[in-house]
Amino acid sequence: MLLAHGFRRSLFEGEGFLLSLLINAAGTGEEIAGMRSNIG
Repeated sequence: MLLAHGFRRSLFEGEGFLLSLLINAAGTGEEIAGMRSNIG
């Protein structure tokens, strides 16, 4: 039971980490798009 709880918590933390990476990637994509529009 304790093992399952620990796994679930680590899985949740992993999802949070992936979500933060996704948000960072989206923010970088917007910055690149903004730079392209400024150049173009």
